[in-house]
This record gives sequence, C-alpha cells and structure tokens, in this order.
Amino acid sequence: MNNIYWFYGLLFLGAVLFQTTLIDFVQVMYMKPDLILILVVIIGMRHGAVVGSTAGFFGGILSDLISSGLFGLGALGMAVAGHLAALIPAWFKEGGDTTLSKLVRFLITFFLSGVVHDIIYFTIGTIGSGAPWLESFALIIPNLFYSALFGVLIYFAVTKVIREYE
Repeated sequence: MNNIYWFYGLLFLGAVLFQTTLIDFVQVMYMKPDLILILVVIIGMRHGAVVGSTAGFFGGILSDLISSGLFGLGALGMAVAGHLAALIPAWFKEGGDTTLSKLVRFLITFFLSGVVHDIIYFTIGTIGSGAPWLESFALIIPNLFYSALFGVLIYFAVTKVIREYE
C-alpha cells in the first residue's frame, strides 16, 4: 500500500510540472485542464474521504505554489473536492444504483467536486477585489468540461496502473 502513495506523489509532481510548462500547448481560449483536481478526484474515489481530502490539501498546496493567488485557497478547495470525491460515489451505492458505468460515475463525481472547488476558489478569491463574481462563475462550467476530457484519459490510465499495485 505504501508504494501506491509514492506513485501518487510522482503523479502530483508530474502534474505540477506539466501544469507549469506544457499546459499552454493544450489551452483552448481561456480553458486549461486542471490536472491536480483530476488526480484529487481519482484518489478520493479510490481511497475514501480521509485520503482524498489529504491528497486534496497537499495537491492544493502544490497548486498554490505555482499560482499567484491567495496562498492556502487552493488547498482548501482541493481538500473539500477530495472529500466530496469520496462521498459522491457512495451516494450511488446507497441508492442501489449499480448500473452506472465507472466512466459516468467519474464524470458526475468530477463535475460536482469541481464545481464546489471552483465556487470556493472564486468566491473567496474575489472578495474585496471588485471582480465580478458571476463572470468568474460563468467560466467554471466550460473549463470543467474541458478538464473532463483530459480527466477521462487520466482516470483510465491511472486506475489501470493502480490495479497493478493493489
């Protein structure tokens, strides 16, 4: 089990490296995939709320280090997203819904966790700046759709490698 955490650490470092160097090459208009959020959701779904929120906190700290925003805000949003990523798939199981595919569960979990993360990030990040909050909110959904495209690919690649560790 400890090997999997080293694997996740390497994935986070790779995501940060990619996010800071090569992500501009896949940018469409203003939209860039949030690789760290994708990893946090995957980890939360696979390992539960405590591990998901912990991964979200440390992933958020890493994203705060590469951003120019309020330090700690990414950690808060990612920790909440990681926690939610563990809870949302459990709601499907409690409801007795076993027909949803893994892909659909990932997409629903990613969108809900991502919306909550972005609402936290934009709401607190725009306090006192005079920036229009609703305009920031209008950017959330298209960016999450674009991130989801990358998220699906990363989800299947990472879960395939994880199965080998478990």
